[in-house]
Amino acid sequence: MRVKDFPYSRKLFICIPGDVCDELALSICSYFSTAGKFFGKRMNENKFRVGEPMDIQEHINNVAMNIIMDAGDARALITDALSEIEKNKFALADEKIILAQQKIKHAHGKQTDIVQGEIRGEKYPASLLFTHAQDTLMTINSELLMSKQLLKIFRALHHRLEQLEQRAQ
Repeated sequence: MRVKDFPYSRKLFICIPGDVCDELALSICSYFSTAGKFFGKRMNENKFRVGEPMDIQEHINNVAMNIIMDAGDARALITDALSEIEKNKFALADEKIILAQQKIKHAHGKQTDIVQGEIRGEKYPASLLFTHAQDTLMTINSELLMSKQLLKIFRALHHRLEQLEQRAQ
């Protein structure tokens, strides 16, 4: 496999020998997607045209979907953390919140790459999907902040209740 970055086009081309399996091509394309690069266009559901650059609209949509997926993973972790708080399992809630923070940070990094690209003069088309991704990310980030505060509150409340129970004995 060879990767070529053509200096005048800001597009990345991937040259893969013809007999490489689809799964490898998908994982390679997924890697370049997460690295913020362009990669081969989809021919159909699982096939890519190797060596052909992805257009800007496809790129921005791919980044948006990655942001939405990371944010959705974070929301699931936050929901799990809140369930653990309900059971007074604060250490497990801490772990879930840390994982959710990592997902939000990852998604925010993807968003920041696009914003910084625009600052550098790269032109991106208006994208309702990207706007939705940003909205989803910020909403779930707010949920994360509220969950962290709820964890502090319930941990303190639990501690005070334990102290009261000890005094009552």
